[in-house]
Amino acid sequence: MSTENADRCNPWLLFFLRSAYTFSLMTTEAAGQDYVETVVRVRYAETDQMGVAYYANYFVWFEVGRSAWCHARGFSYREMEEKDGRMLVVAEANCRYKEPARYDDEILIRTTIAGASEKVIRFAYELRNKRTDSLLAMGETIHVITNAQMQSERLPKRFRAYFGLRPGRGGREAASVPAACPAGGPASRTSTASPAWREPGTAGACAPAAGSFSAPP
Repeated sequence: MSTENADRCNPWLLFFLRSAYTFSLMTTEAAGQDYVETVVRVRYAETDQMGVAYYANYFVWFEVGRSAWCHARGFSYREMEEKDGRMLVVAEANCRYKEPARYDDEILIRTTIAGASEKVIRFAYELRNKRTDSLLAMGETIHVITNAQMQSERLPKRFRAYFGLRPGRGGREAASVPAACPAGGPASRTSTASPAWREPGTAGACAPAAGSFSAPP
């Protein structure tokens, strides 16, 4: 292969290496964590022309998993919004598809916390075929704590223990939020880029951008 062709291939090689590193890191960080499990069944309306579950539905199932995780820990995200005026804005979402899900399959959603600080929460997910235990997909979502005006805020003290944080200001779990903004900004809904960005409120922080959206965790 000529030097010119090699140079032309390098960006793609770097892209795939970076993607592989992201999901390897995600798996390593989530290992040993306590997962909360819930089950959904694939509806006919959730499949596409190829007869498999449409790719965007996996992010809906991540949301189902986040809600189940919150309830299993003993609190409601709805309560956080209504009583505390805090929202978990989705800043980045990643999904790696391994095998297709099909109509009427039961999907086991396994959800855990991959990292947390008082301003950023990171969830990790596994989706498995309940009957065969085949790994269908894995992914993660990064959430920024904001108020109703989409301004950066801290997680209310009464919720911190649920995420493994100390109750005092500045408490932080050992494994957590990486340190530089992701390419393309924090408002991407899907990305294969490494989920690394600065915590809001610090120098060079990524604030939620216009058009970013909030989803129940």
